[in-house]
Amino acid sequence: NVWWMLGGTAGLILVALVLVLATPHWIERRRGLVPLSEEDASTVLARLRELVREAGLEDHEPRFVWNPLDPAPTGLAYGHFGRYSVALTGGLVTRQIADPPAFDAVVRHELAHIRNRDVDTTYITLAIWYAFLATAVVPFVLTLLDEGAEVTRAGVAALGQAHRLLDLHEAAGQHARHRGCLHEAHDTLRIDHIRSRMGPA
Repeated sequence: NVWWMLGGTAGLILVALVLVLATPHWIERRRGLVPLSEEDASTVLARLRELVREAGLEDHEPRFVWNPLDPAPTGLAYGHFGRYSVALTGGLVTRQIADPPAFDAVVRHELAHIRNRDVDTTYITLAIWYAFLATAVVPFVLTLLDEGAEVTRAGVAALGQAHRLLDLHEAAGQHARHRGCLHEAHDTLRIDHIRSRMGPA
């Protein structure tokens, strides 16, 4: 059992690591991102370097990529330690000339994610979650199906028992709220009765 647990943990870590390394490539392909070059927008790159220095990221300067066909003025920081990237859209790049403060605000926000290690935390957490689904939940479901009707019934029964416990918890909560309403109504009637006996003030 110990070796199975160690093997499962090692498998989860391995899958999570693969996902962390593969996610940047998946983001770039899905969003149609290409490197932002001097030929594309030298003025924009110069301002980006100034913002990188302002953020204190000279030693970990991210790559800047973009999708020139995306009109939405947004950005996205992604990647992992040692290889961070900031994705810009064509709509945001044009803001550098049309609305420099808005451009700076978006880029500063994305660079802050890198400086504060939010990018690492976010993508590692997501990778562990998906790795858990792949290495634990899916095999468990397949095992239930392969082990036959008896094991499947046991798994379904356990889920049903959990559902019944939730129902009981909800019923208890509703009962408590109902009793509270009855007590409140009783107190109101008692006060009204006392007032009627006392007559008008």
